[in-house]
Amino acid sequence: MGAKLEKPGDSSARLLRRLAGEAAERIGDFGGRQLQSLAWALGRVRWRGPRSELLHVLGRIDGRAAQCLDRGQFREPHELSLVLWAFGRLGRLPEALMGRLELRLAALPLLRRFGPQEVANTAWALARLGRGSERLLQPLAARAAAVVPSGSPKEVATTLWAFASLRHSSADVERLVEAAAARWAPRLGEFTPRDLATVAWACGTLGPSPGTSALAAAVASCAAPRLDGFEPRSLSTFVVGMARLGSWEPCAAAGVLGALRGRVHLQSPVGLANLAWALARLDLPPSDDLEAVLEEIAATSAPRAREFDAKSMVCLMWGLQSTQHRSAAVVRLAEATGAEAVRRRDELTAHGVASLLRSAARLSTGSTYSGGARLAGGLKPRALELCAGMTAQDVSNTCWACARVGFADKELLGALEARALQLVGAFSPQGLSNTLWAYATLSVYPEGFISAVAIRAVQGSIDLRSFSEQSLANLAWAFARLEFVAPRAVMRAIAAAAVPRLGSFQAHSICSLVRSAADVLCPMPPLFEAVDAEVLSRLPEFRGANAETLLQSYSRVGHRSAAVLPLLGQAAEDVLQSIAAQAPGLDASARSWDVRRRRHYTALMVEAFCSGTLPNIPNLQSHLAES
Repeated sequence: MGAKLEKPGDSSARLLRRLAGEAAERIGDFGGRQLQSLAWALGRVRWRGPRSELLHVLGRIDGRAAQCLDRGQFREPHELSLVLWAFGRLGRLPEALMGRLELRLAALPLLRRFGPQEVANTAWALARLGRGSERLLQPLAARAAAVVPSGSPKEVATTLWAFASLRHSSADVERLVEAAAARWAPRLGEFTPRDLATVAWACGTLGPSPGTSALAAAVASCAAPRLDGFEPRSLSTFVVGMARLGSWEPCAAAGVLGALRGRVHLQSPVGLANLAWALARLDLPPSDDLEAVLEEIAATSAPRAREFDAKSMVCLMWGLQSTQHRSAAVVRLAEATGAEAVRRRDELTAHGVASLLRSAARLSTGSTYSGGARLAGGLKPRALELCAGMTAQDVSNTCWACARVGFADKELLGALEARALQLVGAFSPQGLSNTLWAYATLSVYPEGFISAVAIRAVQGSIDLRSFSEQSLANLAWAFARLEFVAPRAVMRAIAAAAVPRLGSFQAHSICSLVRSAADVLCPMPPLFEAVDAEVLSRLPEFRGANAETLLQSYSRVGHRSAAVLPLLGQAAEDVLQSIAAQAPGLDASARSWDVRRRRHYTALMVEAFCSGTLPNIPNLQSHLAES
């Protein structure tokens, strides 16, 4: 009958509506078997009448099913599971029945008779309905671990998908995965491509464990030679599963990229977004296949920007900017997505706004994309609306993006500062330093936030030892750049966290710390002496700009440094090379530049000599002779 229900006026459609209405009126006479048949039929056919009529019938079925459960009138396991399956298929939550199941499922004798099919149908329905309470999932997972591994490939894949969709990871689910791996790993050839992709996705979503890792590795090995036969949706599902698990079988990597080349245009918008996200997460080594696939994703997505929902837009842009793939197609995509995001900004979440702005800022590096500030202006109303609900990471990403694209809107930055002040204890080290760095870059003084950070840093409630070298350097630079009113205590706290780890710092981070201390006229002998020791042991790293930064910083605070003469020697090497370059054929502009460079070095040397930074003036001639 269902195949004939094509039009609302079809006689078969009218008959179904009349039968359903009659059944709803006589529902009190139905037992478990009759309820199962009615619900199954409604789930299988396309309802062509008013939605309100269908909801009325489903409400009557729900109430009667709850009564049947209480009275033990579901005689067979499949009767209950198919009623639930039908509600899942129709997207309607049976509230009365679910309420009874949450109270009684663990002790329900019928559950002990559930086979693989009944468990799979019930778990699938719960996942489709988004009903994942522990009182439902714990007993169902225990039964699944006992019976599902002996079921069919479809039942195994469906059950794993359901528990993964509900984010239910427990000891029983792990036993289910381990048992499925033990039974099916040698027989994965019996799984369809869609089932293999579903299992891979489930393993990735459940997260790394001995069971999921073993099963996913077996699935990847089995899928590798069959990937050309995967339909587009299954292919993207498989890649997402591997990316979420964080592991990648080399045999599958080459196969996936080869299978995707030339077929990316067949993906749906969700599939395109998922592929971009997954390829970024997998961090594959550069290859022609990878670049070709990323280019196809960008080229296919740009003219279809209006087909993407808000979540997919965010996912797509994050993936492409994270892969570092830059091309004209990526720029076109960024422009199209930006325009679409502004047009539909009311659909974006706080995280979506922050992520899109961050992606646009990242794309502006290494490409001709210049729409970051325009996007920030377009999304500003939505950002202001959602600011009160932003996480610390959202605030940090939004501030950082505004700084990178030069969007110094005081209204937005003021709202972000107020939210940052509320969340000051929730920032990650990188998020905290990036936020202050952004305000400093935009020359906007966040009075409340910077004071709160300073107090916490000095008191020790912010553990500066957990900051990376770049985060410490950015933090010090921000306090110096913003001309914080009481910088010395903060700088000393930053220096105390940096000194024990200077040996692992890059030269530019060391120089940035010293320059920040000098900019606020804060001499810090422990830091400067530790830096001198690093300079003398790693002298070749402190060339050119690094040497000049240290010399100028030492001169500014009058630090008597044992590293001054070696640093002057480093700075002099470039000058000596420029003198040697004075040869026939050198044009006038190059000679003029060399003269300026030598004059700059001379001024630098005089500054060092006159500031008291040289360690031993009487022995100056001997030092120069030795060098």
